[in-house]
Amino acid sequence: MKQVVTDNELVKLTDFLSYSLNRSFVWGETHCSMLICRAWDYAKGSQNYKNYHEENFPVDSLEKAKELCAEKNGLVLLDYLGYEEIENGWRTGDVLYLFKDEIECMHIYTDGKLVSSFIDGKVTAVNLYHVLKIIEQDELEFKVFRKQ
Repeated sequence: MKQVVTDNELVKLTDFLSYSLNRSFVWGETHCSMLICRAWDYAKGSQNYKNYHEENFPVDSLEKAKELCAEKNGLVLLDYLGYEEIENGWRTGDVLYLFKDEIECMHIYTDGKLVSSFIDGKVTAVNLYHVLKIIEQDELEFKVFRKQ
């Protein structure tokens, strides 16, 4: 079922992502796919996406993440969240999806930056242009998704 994303939800999403910056990487809390679920839950005033993620894709270690990523469960999660692949353009809430080194990586877009977390690092925001240059330079395959 298609859900309309309101301007108010996009503002809340951006607020959540800004609040999350510099938080430490923690499996099950700030890893990339859970960060996206928690951001949308905050925007929508629920815990539905977080709960779905915990029930269907519990992650507590790099080994478990690789196991789930091998099956491309990130794409299943994006479908559940109501995302569809798009060809071009960037709007708040869009997700950049990469598969690299046995791990699915998802970055959510807001204010010209891609927000994600890095293993043994923090939640960070990186300039979109910089990320796209790295993708081009390393010849990585990627997809972009938009919540419909």
